[in-house]
Amino acid sequence: MKIKNVGFENIRITGGFWAEKQELIRNVSAINVYNRFDETGRIGAFACDWKEGMPKQPHFFWDSDVAKWIEGVAYILEQHPLPDLEAVCDEAIDDIVAGADENGYFNSYFLIFDEPKFSNRDRHELYCLGHLIEAAVAYKRATGKDKLLRAMCKYTDYVIKVFKEENSAGFATPGHPELELALMKLYKETGEKKYADLALHFIDLHGANDKDGKNLE
Repeated sequence: MKIKNVGFENIRITGGFWAEKQELIRNVSAINVYNRFDETGRIGAFACDWKEGMPKQPHFFWDSDVAKWIEGVAYILEQHPLPDLEAVCDEAIDDIVAGADENGYFNSYFLIFDEPKFSNRDRHELYCLGHLIEAAVAYKRATGKDKLLRAMCKYTDYVIKVFKEENSAGFATPGHPELELALMKLYKETGEKKYADLALHFIDLHGANDKDGKNLE
């Protein structure tokens, strides 16, 4: 017997408990999560203009929260076009793309506070990148819009430069097993083998570095 994977895009739940939950998420939860993110400052942080003394000081993993939301909305949009919800996503994506530096790097916390990039593994930069990549891939598949995907490709190319070509980061591997998964999704979406190679690079180095992610060699 041959087993074949069936992706969620080929599945429709038409009734019962889970259909009701999907409707609730689609019509209520999705925009309410966005509103909560806006209230707490997560959405506003993408403008990268926070100053000392202002309320809602950004946190270094906030970007991952919004990225997960964008990915979740993408899964909704793939089956249920909702122009108003898509427009809210587009605004957040516009801020991400506009806020990236010349290398494509984007992390609102680091851009606001101007801390040294890739110097402390516990600051979750690569974790946030992983979720931004997953959001970008999902959003492209759902809407056909590749603005975020192109931005994340540029950012990932910079990670390749820093971690593989220059070996200039303060640590060798991501602190979470998240970026490797995202890189494989990016490879499958773009066909660019360099992204799969980067995932393998990090996988091979796990266990060959100390607790802070620094290479032992």
